[in-house]
Amino acid sequence: MATQQSRIAASPLDLMSDKDGILLEAQHLNLPGKKQGNLLQEVSIIARPGEVISLVSSIPESRLALLQILAGLRRPASGQVMVAGAELYKNRKAFRISIGYVPGEDIVHRDLTVVEALRYSASLRLPKGTPDTVRQKRIQDVITDLELSDVQNRRLSSLDAELCKLTNLGVELITLPGLVFMEEPAAGLNPGAENRLMKILHKIADQGRAIILTAQSISSVKFADKLAVILPQGQLCWFGPPGEALGFFNSHSAAQNENGKVTATAEIFETIDKVSQSQAQEWVERFHSSKAYSQYLTSAAEKDSMSEPLLDERPLARRRKENLNTGPAPLTATKFSNVRQFFALVSRSIKLLLRDPLSLALLIGLPLLASIADILFFERTMYDPLLGDSTLVTSSLAMLIFVTMFVAGVGWIRDIRKEAGSFKRERQVSLKLIPYLLSKFFLIGLFVPYQAFVLSTVHYLTVSAPGGLAGLGLFFATLILVAWCGALLGILSAALTRSNSAAALLLVLFLVPQLVFSGAIMPVPKMNFLGTVLASLSPSRFAFDSLVVASGHAKDLANDICLRQPPDQRQALTESQKQVCSCIGKNIFTRCSFPGIQRFFVSTLQLPEPVVPEYGSNAARWPAQPPYEPGMTVEQYIEEVNAYTLDIEAHRQNLNSYIANLRTYMEELAAWEIMQNLAIGRAESQIVSEYDRFWPSITANITGRWLALLVTIFILIVIFAIVQKRKDAVV
Repeated sequence: MATQQSRIAASPLDLMSDKDGILLEAQHLNLPGKKQGNLLQEVSIIARPGEVISLVSSIPESRLALLQILAGLRRPASGQVMVAGAELYKNRKAFRISIGYVPGEDIVHRDLTVVEALRYSASLRLPKGTPDTVRQKRIQDVITDLELSDVQNRRLSSLDAELCKLTNLGVELITLPGLVFMEEPAAGLNPGAENRLMKILHKIADQGRAIILTAQSISSVKFADKLAVILPQGQLCWFGPPGEALGFFNSHSAAQNENGKVTATAEIFETIDKVSQSQAQEWVERFHSSKAYSQYLTSAAEKDSMSEPLLDERPLARRRKENLNTGPAPLTATKFSNVRQFFALVSRSIKLLLRDPLSLALLIGLPLLASIADILFFERTMYDPLLGDSTLVTSSLAMLIFVTMFVAGVGWIRDIRKEAGSFKRERQVSLKLIPYLLSKFFLIGLFVPYQAFVLSTVHYLTVSAPGGLAGLGLFFATLILVAWCGALLGILSAALTRSNSAAALLLVLFLVPQLVFSGAIMPVPKMNFLGTVLASLSPSRFAFDSLVVASGHAKDLANDICLRQPPDQRQALTESQKQVCSCIGKNIFTRCSFPGIQRFFVSTLQLPEPVVPEYGSNAARWPAQPPYEPGMTVEQYIEEVNAYTLDIEAHRQNLNSYIANLRTYMEELAAWEIMQNLAIGRAESQIVSEYDRFWPSITANITGRWLALLVTIFILIVIFAIVQKRKDAVV
């Protein structure tokens, strides 16, 4: 015994190699039901090496709760579970590889072959430093023990339910656990397959293990070494061999045959199902006063725990009975290799992905399919200063963000959902969170650049964005970060739900607010306080700002010093002050490039300003009246007057002509100024409106927005890690 205890304390691998088995003792377990009554009430059980124990109850929740409590996966309201002399819940990590648990759902990937499933299980579950030779031997031993040699190279998807259940069991047997728990192992099996499975379980038990299973079928009860029968009220009314159970139930049966006797194990189910609340305590007291109670539920009676005929049929069980391990359990957790787990997870994920055409199509084909939206909905001239439309630009950027997030997110939902069962069980045994997270992020990192490249390149080429290769590079870098956010939202959606459809719906619910708060549909300056706060927390807002800067369509607006001034000061600018402006005043059509701005240009703007008509230097003087000089004759004076009269008439005609020219000038000047002001005013109105609505995006610092996206990615990683970590919690 001393040698055995020192070996256990020295290495967890020694514990799993221990041929003497592990003793489990559960004492006074209580667990209330969610609505009313008790699932378990003062239940005590002892599981010894070499035994197959069936938990029987007409209430499925009761037998499942008891199984999970005994396996350390669920805490009782009160009571204690001892494993190898140590309290289970205080030493759960120390017992992880010593306890095998096969849930009702598959814990292996159906696209793997049997040997591949076992090989990956060995890489993930065997302790750090386990030699490859030991690992390979364990795999072959499990295949041999479970009689899987003929199908070891076939995928589980091609196997029947019996072989799939055996493979699930094999995954648990890799670590040589001393205790094995199984949920409804016979579920979905025909009688022949069920019988074969139960015989294999007995062979596994003969190797020094206690196997405890929930029973819903007759064979699971008939082939068991002991039954733990729980009343609907949660109390244990029998614990012992099935054969002895018949005698116990005969004298106190609610389901008797025509002779008044319980003659078959099947009738036990009917008996306990009809026990009333008032009869339950009587059943319990009768069991406590029976020989079976003192014989099978006390550690001192170990030597009598199994009948001699049964021991004669199972010599290995007899040897385990004579040399039990009830010593202390290891109190230190088994160490596992982070590096080995990481590479095993990456290798398995890539292999599964290559064997899943739908998942591969979603990750590779969906970006190509989604990029068709740019071709269908947006014109190549969208950014053009004459034919372009800034509204279409903002809409296209918002759609690009939404599509990128959705494409990146939906492709990873299947990956997370299809491994939900295996992840939960692997975490309970050995899987560390860091290698798991790194493996997921590694795979996401393989596909995100491809998805971002396809979407950014197709968009840039389709709409002929003005930024050139530099702009395309900024687009690509931004969409990588956006795709990362989408992928993380996708895996988070899958982690929070229990089906692919629910995860896809949750992803859409995550993405719709991203569309609303991006700032493209409802500009941030137009939002109320709450909307502004929510927008400042949305990765789509950072992405939209980055794409606005990357596209370069509003670069001149961002550089205009006049637009940056407050609206009241901007309106007070004089024409001379506007000479330094690019997108305000007369320079708007020559120095400001913005989608659609040139459509406000009119040909009149190319005409020079009308010239003021000239009126000769002497034309402004009125002709002087000729004086009557001495010595002039009347005829001479009349002649002078006539000449004066002609000059007056000529001057009047010139004056009338000047007035007419001046009137024409004034009309032309007014028309010229009206056309100038109208065209410039309309263009200015467009520019100012666009700037006032989107100035946070137009003037954004793209580096700062990228940092904000990186922070968002980090936050999503932390949230995903917390969600997955919470699944470790014992109920």
